[in-house]
Amino acid sequence: MNIKDKNILILGTGQIGFAVFEELNRLECKKIVLHSYSEQEVLLLKEKVHLIKRDKTNVEYVFGDIYDSIETIKSQNDIINTNLYKICKQKGIDLIIDCINTAAVLGEQLASWNKEIKKNSIPSKELNTYEKVNNFIITLKETYSACNIDKYIKVSTTGLGGMGFNMGYTHGDAKSFYLSEDILGKLHIAGAFHQLLWALNRTSGYDISVIIPSACIGWQDVKIDTLPPFKKTESSKNISIEEINKRIVEYDIKDQIRITQVYLGENNSYSREEVALLTQLNQMEFVSKQRVAKIVIEELKSKSNNFNLLNAMDISMITPSYKDFYLRNLLINKMDYQNSFLEVESLVTNNLGRDVAIDIMELFIVKQLLNNSLENIHKCLEYGDLKLQQKIKQFFETNPIYRNYFLSLGFSILLDDEIWVASNFGEKTDYIDYRSENIIFLLNKVLETVTFFKRENTTFDYNHYFVDIINSNNISVGELLGMIYSYEGKGREVYYNKDLKNKSDIYTKKYIF
Repeated sequence: MNIKDKNILILGTGQIGFAVFEELNRLECKKIVLHSYSEQEVLLLKEKVHLIKRDKTNVEYVFGDIYDSIETIKSQNDIINTNLYKICKQKGIDLIIDCINTAAVLGEQLASWNKEIKKNSIPSKELNTYEKVNNFIITLKETYSACNIDKYIKVSTTGLGGMGFNMGYTHGDAKSFYLSEDILGKLHIAGAFHQLLWALNRTSGYDISVIIPSACIGWQDVKIDTLPPFKKTESSKNISIEEINKRIVEYDIKDQIRITQVYLGENNSYSREEVALLTQLNQMEFVSKQRVAKIVIEELKSKSNNFNLLNAMDISMITPSYKDFYLRNLLINKMDYQNSFLEVESLVTNNLGRDVAIDIMELFIVKQLLNNSLENIHKCLEYGDLKLQQKIKQFFETNPIYRNYFLSLGFSILLDDEIWVASNFGEKTDYIDYRSENIIFLLNKVLETVTFFKRENTTFDYNHYFVDIINSNNISVGELLGMIYSYEGKGREVYYNKDLKNKSDIYTKKYIF
């Protein structure tokens, strides 16, 4: 990817974010938008940027809390009010490099939230931390699509600096019998965030990478400074309060102790001996912020980077084999045999969701109109509205069990001139739309899908399998719907047709009642 012509957003301009900016500055990219938490941070950032910015590099600044602008996301209108969407839309962003330490920011909130619960008090009315993570992913997904983002890279953390549960460190809080509350909260958030990003990366049309240094990262200036504020914690030593009170001798300390310190990782300061311990071989060790930044730039240019966690997760997954698919077909055949003794086809249980159930039940009627052969699709498209409705009603009059089947699931059946409902359910908001307009819409959707998969030069994987489905003289509604989902970009990312990147909403239904 040629990144010089891209508008690049860097979220979070701490150690890693600024190091990434330095790399991009050397490349003289078209526009770099630097994000900070507050306006005060932007003022300090401008001073740093001024010292190194090259003449051809256009730098702009934005600030705001990326997470606290996110409330419960219920609709597209909620997305456009988030800081992430506003920044990307206003600045014409092409690439996002997210260097915010999400695990640290939200992990601390999660730890505080859990402590409130353990004290049997009512948690604060702030949004649940996991909801913030989930809503950020939803916001990212919708912003990526709406703003035509080309790639999102997250610089994240293992949560434990590459170590395990035997780690002896905390963030200054008290250690429990295995991990401190703050560390555990960080670990929880990191894991949830990575899994959600992996799922987004496997969504058609999304290019997501996660870069994770598994060590202590970078440092800022070495300074002589006063001791950091004391963090009062419960003692982890096995000494009774009574024993402590017997031995207390108090001293009035007036002098401010100053020591050499350095700020590492999440801007906590550490002494010389703490740094020696933390970065020692076989402890947390050390990775430079410059190296992380260079790896981020490599990942921007090419997806073959060995340091992308999501690639490693993809490689490590057990994926379906030819034998697995053969066994799957045996299962389908066994179900077909059992179903041959019944008077109704096995269509829906509603356990894949009501939207999927509606799609299957609507395509089932399309199958009846096609008389089980896709070769009849042009003939059906020539039917007028009146003839379509006559054929649909005739089918249900001949096969009333299907009407009862669909109504018993709690759906209403919508026709051009009638709405059928089950008396014991009442009218529902979920409709099976058998109006002529929608049936014609579905027929055209099937035609476009079939036409695409029959093309000789299609780059779509498993094309021959889909062609066999098309040529079958007994249409499987499930197989046909799977083809449509794949064509629309709703299948596995590895089978995605890249030409359809901007067609994700091409078949969105518009219900008007």
